[in-house]
Amino acid sequence: MILKKSLFDLIKSLSGSEKRYIQLSTEFKEDSNYARLFLCYERMRTINESIIQKEFKEEAILNQIHVAENYLYKAILKCLRNFHSDSSIEFEIKNQLNDVEILYRKGLYHQCKSTLNHLEKTALKYENHFVLIEVYNWYSELRQVMAENTPFPDHAIIFQNELNSLNAHKNIIEYKKMSSDLLLNMKSENKDQMREIEKIIFSSLLQSEAKATTFRSKLSFYQVHGEYQTLKGDIEKAITFQQKVVTLLETNPHQIQKKPLFYLISMNNLAIGLIKAGQFEEAIRVIQKLRASTKTFSIKNSIDWQTKLFTITSSLELDVYIKSDDFTKGIELIPHIQAELERPKSVGPAEKLQFEFAFARLFFGNKKYKESLRWINKLLNNPNKESLSDIYCCARMLQIIIYFETKDWEMLPYAIINTTRYLKSTKKLYRSETAMLAAMRKLEDVEKPKELQQLKKLSAAFEEIFTDNLEKNLLDNFDFSTWVSDKIKLLQPEEN
Repeated sequence: MILKKSLFDLIKSLSGSEKRYIQLSTEFKEDSNYARLFLCYERMRTINESIIQKEFKEEAILNQIHVAENYLYKAILKCLRNFHSDSSIEFEIKNQLNDVEILYRKGLYHQCKSTLNHLEKTALKYENHFVLIEVYNWYSELRQVMAENTPFPDHAIIFQNELNSLNAHKNIIEYKKMSSDLLLNMKSENKDQMREIEKIIFSSLLQSEAKATTFRSKLSFYQVHGEYQTLKGDIEKAITFQQKVVTLLETNPHQIQKKPLFYLISMNNLAIGLIKAGQFEEAIRVIQKLRASTKTFSIKNSIDWQTKLFTITSSLELDVYIKSDDFTKGIELIPHIQAELERPKSVGPAEKLQFEFAFARLFFGNKKYKESLRWINKLLNNPNKESLSDIYCCARMLQIIIYFETKDWEMLPYAIINTTRYLKSTKKLYRSETAMLAAMRKLEDVEKPKELQQLKKLSAAFEEIFTDNLEKNLLDNFDFSTWVSDKIKLLQPEEN
């Protein structure tokens, strides 16, 4: 059953062009058992043995169908290797390394050396030190079998290059480990979380940029410091490091071509920082630059890349309009985004939830509470709602606020009870959420003086609670503190 599931998932993941390539290969001639078995799996919506039984009724292949499925799985992977052989620099490097071994085994040493020369230049350009170690090892092998008059670097230079590549690779691993350790500690709920994070930040490798000796190490150096400053709440310093990441990438455009996702994530982090700092025009410039990046850096315009680019830039743009209170402009974008979301194989369920919450926030900001509630209810009824628990929790809180704003005293108490139960069941009840729920219980259908009094108490509680950076992260999803302050201003008697 494990093999069937693996084969089913592999076939369902294939793009149209990949399927065409596979079906035109020699192993998949139209009348072959493998072509027929491939089509059986393609027709399935879920794993369904009856489709295979019907296709191969009374044929000998049914007695060893697992053997055929195993062959088909391996044949598809082989076709995909060939199909994607020119799709990335990693494939190109691996293919050249395979060519080196083939030429060496055939005794075509001059061709082998020529391929090695080209491979060395490519690996140096893209800082693939793991491959460079193999390249220098092959140079040593060739020296032993080629004629003495063949021009070769001095053997001491070859060994020194190999050692340099080994040290550079080690440097990359050390910084990658620190980056990974930081991420794990940031996700941890351990009470000593900050102490562990600061151990990483104050380690010797992170005290001087000069110790990061490679492109990848420098990226990790800037990223780690940027994440740490974000966690501390020092947005200006975080932006400085995020900008350094982007600059490093843009001054090495071949690295962006190699791994465009690095650039996408880095620009996303920079834009988020700028939005938090209230630098909305700068954030829009980053978004526009990101949208132009496919052409600017000659990035392969695959469906996957288009989807990720659309998702991130659209989410950022909506966030700019939410945080800058330009709700009308944000609402104007919704029909276009909806049309994209309805396309087959568009964004994933988690991203759809994020968009639904953004739409709800835009309508709420524009005081169109009925429309906002419609999107909130759609999100809360989404079967994939648990994929983004923080947004789901904030959506529940926003639902309560909408009932309060619309004076729906019938629905408000039920929403408070259900939300309290849910948050307790998740064991992730923030202090700010507890304070908000307690205040809402007392705000149901009360006179304005009492309402003002309760809101002022809540505002004072928020002032203390949101000094905690962990609590402050909730404000990224919805600014409860500002909402309370705005309500107080509306209720506060005007001074003469």
